[in-house]
Amino acid sequence: MNPWLENILIARQTLESAESRDAIRDALQDIVRWLLGDSTQFDLLLEPSLEENDPLIQEAVNTLLPCQAQNDCVLVIPLVAEEALQGVVRISAVVPIDEAKISVVYLLSHLAALSLARLSWPTSPQIFRQLVESAILRHQFQILEPFDGLADGFEIGEHPA
Repeated sequence: MNPWLENILIARQTLESAESRDAIRDALQDIVRWLLGDSTQFDLLLEPSLEENDPLIQEAVNTLLPCQAQNDCVLVIPLVAEEALQGVVRISAVVPIDEAKISVVYLLSHLAALSLARLSWPTSPQIFRQLVESAILRHQFQILEPFDGLADGFEIGEHPA
C-alpha cells in the first residue's frame, strides 16, 4: 500500500477508535503536522466562543463553515457533527496550504468531530443492562412458544388439514 494512503488510513482508524478528547486532539495534530510540516501550529478549541479574538474563529463559529486567511497560511475548520459545534481547529502554516491538503485536513477534521460527538453520548450501565435484558427476554419468549407434543413439532393450530 502507498505509504501516504497508509498514514491516512491509520489516522482515520485512530480517530474512529479514540477513547478521549486528548486522543482525538493528538491524532489530528499528528496528521496535520505530517501533512503540513512540523513547524505548523495546531490548536483545537473544544469550547470556542464568539468572544475569541481571532476573526476567522468568530466567522467559523457563526457560519459553521471553514475559513481561510487571505494569505492562505491560516485555516480554521469548525468541528460540526449532528448539527452541533464540537469545537474548532485552527491551523497556521509557514507556507500557503494547497487545496488537496485542505481537503484531507477537512475530511479528517469532520471525522474528529464525529468522534467527539460519540464521546459526548451518555453512557450508563443501566442503558446496557436494559439492552441485554430486553434481548434475553425476547429470546425467552421465542423459546416458550407453545408446541404440540407430537413428533411433527408444529405449533398448536398449525397442523395441515
